[in-house]
Amino acid sequence: MHLILARAIDCSIDSCRVQLLDDGSVIDAPLSPLMIQIGTRIRPEMLVALDRGATPPEIRWRFETRPVEALAGDRITLHGRQFRFTDARPVAEQATPIRVGDTVVAGSTDGGDTLEVYDTVENGRPRHPERLEAAYPQIEAAYQRQTTA
Repeated sequence: MHLILARAIDCSIDSCRVQLLDDGSVIDAPLSPLMIQIGTRIRPEMLVALDRGATPPEIRWRFETRPVEALAGDRITLHGRQFRFTDARPVAEQATPIRVGDTVVAGSTDGGDTLEVYDTVENGRPRHPERLEAAYPQIEAAYQRQTTA
């Protein structure tokens, strides 16, 4: 598996047109059968992990990437849904608070009711792609478990 980051431009239920973050090229990529099986939906502007080792390159993971619609204390609203959240960015970055209108990359810590915000997105790119790339071993392990099950 050779994972790279891409930004979804236009998506259907089983594929997306994506822009590769490394070189800016645009390609069509199917979702992996596992993502289709579990009903993963990808919307434009979401960040994805694309496996360039597959033919054709295949989307293996979706990072929850959404604009902040509202903030109130430890509550954040993304895509019309309110969550409790924690700012998991490094302390130095937390000095610049997350604001309504920012696009964030977040992940669930308890099955969906609490989110950790890992990074912010500017011009369709994560500010710190290495934070998303750090998830590559877990993504690969998930697919490895799937093939041995």
